[in-house]
Amino acid sequence: MTTTSEKVVQCSHCMQDVNRNQSIQECIDGQDVFFCCHGCAGAYKILKTEGLGKFYTKREGEWESGAVSNVKVSEDLFFDSIKETDTGYEVDIALSGIRCAACIWLIETYISKAEGVESVRVNYATHKARIRWTKGSITLAEIIDRITSIGYCPLPISKSSVETIYENEKKDYFYRFSIAAFFTMQLMIYTVALYAGYFQGINAGLKDFFEYIAWFLCTPVMFYSGFPFIKSSLQAIRKGHTTMDTLIFLGSFTAYVYSIFALFLGKEIYFDTTANIITLILLGRYIEAGAKVRTSNAVSKLLTYQPSQVRLIEDFAPEKPYESVMVHVKQVRAGQYLEVLPGDSVPADGYIVKGSTEINESMLTGEATPKYKSEGEKVFAGTININGSIVVRIEQVGATTTLSKIVQAVEDAQSSKAPIQNVADKVVAWFVPVILAISALTFLFWYLHSGEILTSVMTAVSVLVIACPCALGLATPLAILIATSKITKLGAVAKSGDIIERYSKANVFLFDKTGTITKGELKVEEVIADDKKNDSGSGGIAGEELLPPYSKSYNGCI
Repeated sequence: MTTTSEKVVQCSHCMQDVNRNQSIQECIDGQDVFFCCHGCAGAYKILKTEGLGKFYTKREGEWESGAVSNVKVSEDLFFDSIKETDTGYEVDIALSGIRCAACIWLIETYISKAEGVESVRVNYATHKARIRWTKGSITLAEIIDRITSIGYCPLPISKSSVETIYENEKKDYFYRFSIAAFFTMQLMIYTVALYAGYFQGINAGLKDFFEYIAWFLCTPVMFYSGFPFIKSSLQAIRKGHTTMDTLIFLGSFTAYVYSIFALFLGKEIYFDTTANIITLILLGRYIEAGAKVRTSNAVSKLLTYQPSQVRLIEDFAPEKPYESVMVHVKQVRAGQYLEVLPGDSVPADGYIVKGSTEINESMLTGEATPKYKSEGEKVFAGTININGSIVVRIEQVGATTTLSKIVQAVEDAQSSKAPIQNVADKVVAWFVPVILAISALTFLFWYLHSGEILTSVMTAVSVLVIACPCALGLATPLAILIATSKITKLGAVAKSGDIIERYSKANVFLFDKTGTITKGELKVEEVIADDKKNDSGSGGIAGEELLPPYSKSYNGCI
């Protein structure tokens, strides 16, 4: 008789349970292996053939089961994301199907093995990959096929992808902080009563009742709200290193376990310590996530200068009448012709081939005065056509436009490290082990001094709690993030994080061009009323007394 467990086998690639009779069974290297689908079977064979079998040991403990999807992805989807480099091309793509750090290792290692691929970097937090390859050695289509062959799906990066990641992070911290704050407030009611009873006396039965309620209220804070710290700490420990989350986890969890033992031994409990540590740290993380969202929105606002719908001219000839049709901006390619009407934003970089107009380029140059443009002159994406209808021949689209390069420069600045951050990173690398060592020495000292384990544990926990806020590791990158956001709002661009650090030490700033800084907005600087009357036909305009005061100076333009 066959039992249920004998009917179920595990896919050798994705670890998903599958009915033995419905599985794909093969003999590889003298061993029977089972697969839930042909995608998993193909991925398994590729890894074995390429000598990447180590993937299956690296993923242990982190993998979330799921079958490989067989997908076909066209390289046309990534047309706007391709950038030209000195030796070839570079593209940024999003990857779905990443489940753990082993996936990152697999993708980077397997793609790097392809001839012509110069570098592959995958960000685990955002699941975004940057791939650079040599011109003529390999094509993007071949790289995409290589990615899909091992079970991952490459997707074009949308403008809102980064914002979505930050929004989801902020939302998760909000939920966890809300739960923590609610239970911590209830917990503190009973904790205050216990503190009052400690000094003024309290009935033993009532004291025990309050302590058990405190335990009950602290538990969801520890294991739900504190789950990100638990998960991060355990993953780091498995890989043989520590993080700031390790201190938060050890400080809160040790206080929690200590309080449980103290509860049954008749000692004072400190469940409020556990709850408050997690609640306050989550509040800090929530504020940090909000800063990231605001900063990301400030950058994405630059892209709002570019319209989503454009007027495409199919067959343009300067001497013939033409008609335009509305299409999405992503359908536009270099060499095509677009009609830009008064009030419209220029959708891409190009040259005017018909018509003339005034263009507001303040978002690029800061100059408030519109610039007159005629046939043969260049216009830029995001600038505004003021008063004339023009036809533009497109030269650069997508990521190659001046506007997109400005956005990319801001994003690179936000992700770059200032010199002081390198110092902070080195300190942080030693900070956690040193704190753990000091905490252990504190426990040893107090145990040898007092002989009481609970007292020794509590003093050791105090060391961990004091070190928990982890401002050292967060302050510098968050400062760069917020600084670049504010600089962008002011109309300037910081190309790297070290610029911000250098500017903080500067006493004198020199500017070229006109020697002034403008906001790119016209405004009235001075108003003077003319009291002259036109009695003799000279010295003014007839009926001048009926005219409103006029502007003597209009931002230097009138």
